[in-house]
Amino acid sequence: MRAALILAALLGISGAVVAAPADSLDEKKVVSGKTVLDPATGYILLHGPGRQGGTFIRVPDAEDLEAFRKERAEAFAKAEKRYQKKLASWDGEAKLAAAQKKAPPAKPVAPDEATFSIGDIEARTAVQFGPDFAYIKDKANERYSYAMAVKPGTYIWYGPVLFDPGQGFVGLCYCMGSVRFEVKPGVVTNVGNFLTAAPLAEQQKSAPLLDIRHNGGWAGFKVEVPTASVPVDYGVPASLDKWPVEQAVFTASGKFNNIYGVMVSRLPPVPGVLAYDRDRVIDAKSGAPVASGF
Repeated sequence: MRAALILAALLGISGAVVAAPADSLDEKKVVSGKTVLDPATGYILLHGPGRQGGTFIRVPDAEDLEAFRKERAEAFAKAEKRYQKKLASWDGEAKLAAAQKKAPPAKPVAPDEATFSIGDIEARTAVQFGPDFAYIKDKANERYSYAMAVKPGTYIWYGPVLFDPGQGFVGLCYCMGSVRFEVKPGVVTNVGNFLTAAPLAEQQKSAPLLDIRHNGGWAGFKVEVPTASVPVDYGVPASLDKWPVEQAVFTASGKFNNIYGVMVSRLPPVPGVLAYDRDRVIDAKSGAPVASGF
């Protein structure tokens, strides 16, 4: 249903590419055996104190790059055909204008292969989760878990960003510094509550941690600086006890494009993982600067 809403909303947005909603797991189906572990698929598990939502970007692999190259080549070929039709029409209009001693219309501009764009490849590998389709909803203990099936690879925490059919993209992009982790095939990569509990938001008030708890409505997000730290917790639901689960190993991730044009910030420092030297992203483990891009 949500995927249908997104696609419908995009009909009026020229050239837009939106992150695919994650293939969320249903705990009842896991318990009943209707959903079983796929050894070729990766899985991400995370939780927090309430409904959450956000976007991960999977670093494009060779398959993604080839598909993107093919898509771009096909789009450029279509653009050239449109140009040729416009040029033929312009030629007739220009001759008529000359005969009537009038100024000719503006000549159409040929598409330039070097600058032709179909948008960011990262938008094609991005995955959104939440705030709906929680794996576990424990309102009494304020604990919501999300489990999703994804393509294996390296995932970067783009930030608490979601697509609102009424507003477009809303949230905060950590494109000035974030973290990444690997997702292996046939394994549940446990992110826990790391994304909100580990960053030291109180040390970076100029770039506050966005509270990714969902407070009602698609635009129910608020920016606030936590007043007290919360322990990092990697608890795993009992229903996944028989699935192979590995704790995510986080590393610093450099600057990347703000592909959705939302508010720009950076993930606050994470002890032992992510640090900053002014505007430079630093690998806290080695002390070395982290290159931008993927």
